[in-house]
Amino acid sequence: MKVTPLEIRQKQFHLRFRGFDMNEVDAFLELITEEMESLIRENMGLKEELERRDAAIQELKEEERTLKEALVMTQQVVEEMKTNARREAEVILKEAEMQAERIVAQAREQSVQLMAEIAELKRQKKAFLEKFRGLLDLHQKLLSYEEREDEGKPASNAALPDERLSAAGGVTG
Repeated sequence: MKVTPLEIRQKQFHLRFRGFDMNEVDAFLELITEEMESLIRENMGLKEELERRDAAIQELKEEERTLKEALVMTQQVVEEMKTNARREAEVILKEAEMQAERIVAQAREQSVQLMAEIAELKRQKKAFLEKFRGLLDLHQKLLSYEEREDEGKPASNAALPDERLSAAGGVTG
Protein backbone atom coordinates (compact mmCIF):
# COMPACT_ATOMS: atom_id res chain seq x y z
CA MET A 1 0.00 0.00 0.00
CA LYS A 2 1.36 3.40 -1.01
CA VAL A 3 1.46 6.06 1.64
CA THR A 4 1.65 9.69 0.65
CA PRO A 5 3.10 12.48 2.77
CA LEU A 6 -0.37 13.98 3.06
CA GLU A 7 -1.75 10.75 4.51
CA ILE A 8 1.06 10.71 7.05
CA ARG A 9 0.21 14.28 8.09
CA GLN A 10 -3.46 13.60 8.38
CA LYS A 11 -3.13 10.28 10.16
CA GLN A 12 -4.94 10.29 13.47
CA PHE A 13 -3.98 7.87 16.20
CA HIS A 14 -6.42 6.69 18.80
CA LEU A 15 -5.41 7.48 22.27
CA ARG A 16 -5.00 4.69 24.66
CA PHE A 17 -4.11 4.61 28.16
CA ARG A 18 -0.52 5.33 28.59
CA GLY A 19 -0.08 6.09 24.92
CA PHE A 20 2.73 7.96 23.22
CA ASP A 21 3.60 11.61 23.75
CA MET A 22 1.50 13.32 21.10
CA ASN A 23 4.02 16.12 20.45
CA GLU A 24 6.79 13.64 19.98
CA VAL A 25 4.66 11.51 17.61
CA ASP A 26 3.62 14.63 15.66
CA ALA A 27 7.23 15.82 15.39
CA PHE A 28 8.37 12.41 14.21
CA LEU A 29 5.53 12.18 11.71
CA GLU A 30 6.45 15.67 10.44
CA LEU A 31 10.08 14.56 10.03
CA ILE A 32 9.03 11.42 8.16
CA THR A 33 6.65 13.47 5.99
CA GLU A 34 9.38 15.93 5.04
CA GLU A 35 11.83 13.11 4.36
CA MET A 36 9.23 11.27 2.28
CA GLU A 37 8.41 14.44 0.32
CA SER A 38 12.11 14.94 -0.32
CA LEU A 39 12.48 11.35 -1.47
CA ILE A 40 9.42 11.65 -3.74
CA ARG A 41 10.79 14.89 -5.29
CA GLU A 42 14.18 13.27 -5.76
CA ASN A 43 12.53 10.18 -7.24
CA MET A 44 10.46 12.31 -9.61
CA GLY A 45 13.57 14.28 -10.60
CA LEU A 46 15.45 11.05 -11.22
CA LYS A 47 12.55 9.69 -13.27
CA GLU A 48 12.50 12.90 -15.35
CA GLU A 49 16.29 12.72 -15.79
CA LEU A 50 15.96 9.06 -16.76
CA GLU A 51 13.26 9.93 -19.31
CA ARG A 52 15.46 12.74 -20.75
CA ARG A 53 18.41 10.40 -20.97
CA ASP A 54 16.30 7.65 -22.51
CA ALA A 55 15.05 10.18 -25.07
CA ALA A 56 18.64 11.34 -25.72
CA ILE A 57 19.74 7.70 -26.08
CA GLN A 58 16.88 7.06 -28.51
CA GLU A 59 17.84 10.18 -30.44
CA LEU A 60 21.49 9.10 -30.54
CA LYS A 61 20.47 5.61 -31.62
CA GLU A 62 18.38 7.12 -34.39
CA GLU A 63 21.29 9.34 -35.45
CA GLU A 64 23.61 6.32 -35.37
CA ARG A 65 21.18 4.33 -37.49
CA THR A 66 20.90 7.25 -39.93
CA LEU A 67 24.68 7.61 -40.07
CA LYS A 68 25.11 3.88 -40.66
CA GLU A 69 22.53 3.99 -43.46
CA ALA A 70 24.25 7.04 -44.95
CA LEU A 71 27.63 5.30 -44.72
CA VAL A 72 26.29 2.16 -46.38
CA MET A 73 24.59 4.27 -49.06
CA THR A 74 27.78 6.28 -49.59
CA GLN A 75 29.79 3.07 -49.95
CA GLN A 76 27.26 1.77 -52.47
CA VAL A 77 27.40 5.04 -54.43
CA VAL A 78 31.20 4.97 -54.40
CA GLU A 79 31.21 1.37 -55.65
CA GLU A 80 28.67 2.28 -58.34
CA MET A 81 30.78 5.25 -59.37
CA LYS A 82 33.89 3.06 -59.56
CA THR A 83 32.03 0.46 -61.60
CA ASN A 84 30.61 3.13 -63.92
CA ALA A 85 34.02 4.77 -64.28
CA ARG A 86 35.56 1.40 -65.19
CA ARG A 87 32.80 0.76 -67.73
CA GLU A 88 33.18 4.24 -69.22
CA ALA A 89 36.94 3.80 -69.41
CA GLU A 90 36.49 0.48 -71.18
CA VAL A 91 34.00 2.01 -73.61
CA ILE A 92 36.29 4.98 -74.29
CA LEU A 93 39.24 2.65 -74.78
CA LYS A 94 37.28 0.39 -77.15
CA GLU A 95 36.03 3.42 -79.09
CA ALA A 96 39.58 4.78 -79.31
CA GLU A 97 40.86 1.39 -80.51
CA MET A 98 38.09 1.17 -83.09
CA GLN A 99 38.76 4.71 -84.27
CA ALA A 100 42.49 3.97 -84.47
CA GLU A 101 41.72 0.87 -86.54
CA ARG A 102 39.47 2.95 -88.83
CA ILE A 103 42.18 5.59 -89.20
CA VAL A 104 44.80 2.94 -90.00
CA ALA A 105 42.44 1.27 -92.49
CA GLN A 106 41.70 4.63 -94.13
CA ALA A 107 45.41 5.40 -94.30
CA ARG A 108 46.05 2.02 -95.92
CA GLU A 109 43.24 2.63 -98.42
CA GLN A 110 44.60 6.08 -99.19
CA SER A 111 48.08 4.62 -99.54
CA VAL A 112 46.81 2.00 -101.99
CA GLN A 113 44.91 4.68 -103.92
CA LEU A 114 47.94 6.96 -104.01
CA MET A 115 50.16 4.12 -105.18
CA ALA A 116 47.64 3.32 -107.92
CA GLU A 117 47.47 7.00 -108.89
CA ILE A 118 51.27 7.23 -108.91
CA ALA A 119 51.48 4.13 -111.10
CA GLU A 120 48.85 5.57 -113.46
CA LEU A 121 50.67 8.92 -113.59
CA LYS A 122 53.96 7.14 -114.36
CA ARG A 123 52.25 5.18 -117.13
CA GLN A 124 50.73 8.39 -118.50
CA LYS A 125 54.12 10.13 -118.28
CA LYS A 126 55.79 7.29 -120.14
CA ALA A 127 53.09 7.33 -122.82
CA PHE A 128 53.34 11.12 -123.07
CA LEU A 129 57.14 11.00 -123.35
CA GLU A 130 56.95 8.33 -126.06
CA LYS A 131 54.44 10.40 -128.02
CA PHE A 132 56.44 13.56 -127.40
CA ARG A 133 59.68 11.84 -128.58
CA GLY A 134 57.81 10.63 -131.64
CA LEU A 135 56.51 14.14 -132.24
CA LEU A 136 59.97 15.65 -131.73
CA ASP A 137 61.47 13.06 -134.04
CA LEU A 138 58.81 13.82 -136.63
CA HIS A 139 59.40 17.57 -136.32
CA GLN A 140 63.13 16.99 -136.59
CA LYS A 141 62.60 15.05 -139.80
CA LEU A 142 60.15 17.67 -141.02
CA LEU A 143 62.71 20.39 -140.37
CA SER A 144 65.38 18.38 -142.17
CA TYR A 145 63.01 17.86 -145.06
CA GLU A 146 62.22 21.56 -145.18
CA GLU A 147 65.91 22.48 -145.06
CA ARG A 148 66.70 20.13 -147.92
CA GLU A 149 63.87 21.47 -149.92
CA ASP A 150 65.09 25.01 -149.31
CA GLU A 151 68.58 23.98 -150.39
CA GLY A 152 67.17 22.34 -153.44
CA LYS A 153 68.08 18.81 -152.54
CA PRO A 154 65.76 16.04 -153.50
CA ALA A 155 63.65 14.47 -150.78
CA SER A 156 64.61 11.05 -149.49
CA ASN A 157 62.52 7.91 -149.63
CA ALA A 158 61.29 8.59 -146.10
CA ALA A 159 57.58 8.90 -145.55
CA LEU A 160 56.11 12.28 -146.07
CA PRO A 161 55.99 14.43 -142.95
CA ASP A 162 52.17 14.63 -143.07
CA GLU A 163 51.89 10.88 -142.84
CA ARG A 164 54.35 10.78 -139.90
CA LEU A 165 52.42 13.46 -138.08
CA SER A 166 49.19 11.52 -138.32
CA ALA A 167 50.93 8.34 -137.17
CA ALA A 168 52.34 10.17 -134.08
CA GLY A 169 48.95 11.61 -133.18
CA GLY A 170 49.87 15.11 -134.32
CA VAL A 171 48.00 17.57 -136.49
CA THR A 172 48.34 17.35 -140.20
CA GLY A 173 48.57 20.51 -142.21
